[in-house]
Amino acid sequence: MDAWNGPEHRYFVIPTRDGSPSVAHGALGAEKAGEPMHSLAGAWGETDSIYGSALDWARDRGWPLRLAVVGLGLGMIEARAARGWKGDLSPDLQILSWEADGHLVECLQIWLEDPADPRVPSPLGAAYQNVMERAGAGTSESLLELLRSGRWKIKGALDEAALNGAAADTRVTAGAEGARPGSAAWRATVIAFDAYSGHTSPALWDEGFLRRFLRRYADENCILTTYAAKGTLKRALLSEGFTLTPRPGYAGKRESTWAVRGA
Repeated sequence: MDAWNGPEHRYFVIPTRDGSPSVAHGALGAEKAGEPMHSLAGAWGETDSIYGSALDWARDRGWPLRLAVVGLGLGMIEARAARGWKGDLSPDLQILSWEADGHLVECLQIWLEDPADPRVPSPLGAAYQNVMERAGAGTSESLLELLRSGRWKIKGALDEAALNGAAADTRVTAGAEGARPGSAAWRATVIAFDAYSGHTSPALWDEGFLRRFLRRYADENCILTTYAAKGTLKRALLSEGFTLTPRPGYAGKRESTWAVRGA
């Protein structure tokens, strides 16, 4: 387990059982990591199973792929989405990501521009390389192009301010011509809710907050998936017109969330 001190936290790269990396925070100088960002059974396996399956489901139905990711982390979900971007799979891909940890946001952007940049700690650079190799050849180049073109936007913490007053109409159809991630007209057709647990990030799992988030960012046709199956999330989804389908969690976990609204 490799570690380094960032501006506010000590970071730990944790190998998971499928060989892919996860990351955890600790106090500056700590030797013990906090909650990891992924399942220790397999960070990439969890990403592909929980979130990749939703992307494939939306693509197979001909939905434009407008992806909202709550929890950028190592960029795994975004890398999974970008895997076939330049081909026939997702030519219309747009991504909006939130990440409260500015160090991780900055390092990923720097690494995509130049993997050899010394500002990126070497354990983190190796973790990014692992992720991009698992996603497939050309993934990092695709992500960089999406970033430069404005088709991928990375924002800070998802909080009340990020909801921009919580646009009230749950049936606003997204993708108005010219809309870009984060703009007032933009809505997601796929939401990957990969936030830390309710113990670590309770505000993100508050039922009222989740309802306001869905009203602001979920398209009329939308699928939301997450590793968790919290009651507050289920109630928020049902109240906003989503249908829940029972689904087991990853690697033996009893339950995860699969919710669909629209066609």
